Amino acid sequence: MQKPIFEYRRPTNNELATIITQERKNRGWTQETLAELANVTSRTIQRIEKGDHSSVDSRICIARAFELDQDIFNKEMYLPNIENIKEEQERIKRETSVLALSLTSTGKQLREWSETGDAFSLIHLRDLTEAAEKKSAELEDFLKEYMDCKDLYSASQKIDVNIILQEMIDDLKKEGFLIGAVNRRMLYNGNYTLVCVQVVIGQIDEFPKAIRVPNKMPIHF
Repeated sequence: MQKPIFEYRRPTNNELATIITQERKNRGWTQETLAELANVTSRTIQRIEKGDHSSVDSRICIARAFELDQDIFNKEMYLPNIENIKEEQERIKRETSVLALSLTSTGKQLREWSETGDAFSLIHLRDLTEAAEKKSAELEDFLKEYMDCKDLYSASQKIDVNIILQEMIDDLKKEGFLIGAVNRRMLYNGNYTLVCVQVVIGQIDEFPKAIRVPNKMPIHF
C-alpha cells in the first residue's frame, strides 16, 4: 500500500526556515525588509532562515508582515514526508522504465511502427479535447484492427492505410496534439517476450523526448 507523501503536522525549524525564506523571496524582499515590516531584528530573520529556534511572537510578527493568518507558522499544516517520498521515488524506479520517443508525423511512419510489434498500447500525456479524444479512440481501434491482420494487406492497400492514419495525425495536430511511438520488450505470461508498440499522444508545445511508463500495463493484440 502506497504511503502518504504529505502529512498534517507542525513544521520543523528547518522546514519553517524554507517556508519563510521562500515567502520572502517570492515578494522580492531582503532579510532587512522583512525584519523592518515584521518589527523584529535582522538577526532574528537570519537565525530563523538558518533553521534556528524561534519564538511564537516572532513567527506571528513575520506572518503579519506577509499578510497571512498570524498563527500560520505556529500551527499544523500539510507538509511532505521526506522518507515516504524517497520510498515512492524508489518504487517508481523499480516499477517503471524510461523510453525515448520518436515523433511520428506521417501516416507511413505510424503504420511502419505498428508493423514492428506484436501488440500495442496507447497513452495520453495530457487530457484531450473532446474532438481529440474521439480521434484517439478511432486511432486505437484502427491500429488494433490493422495489427490483427497486417500480413493480409497488399502494398497498395498499405498506401490506403497511410492515408487514413495521416488524416488522424493531422486531425490531432489541429487540436494541438502530436503522436510519438517507441518499441518496448515485455514478458508475457512469464515466459514469452513480445514487442509492444507504445503509441503516445501529447501536446505540441510540451511533447517530451522520453517518457516513464509502468513496466506492467494493458496491451492489445
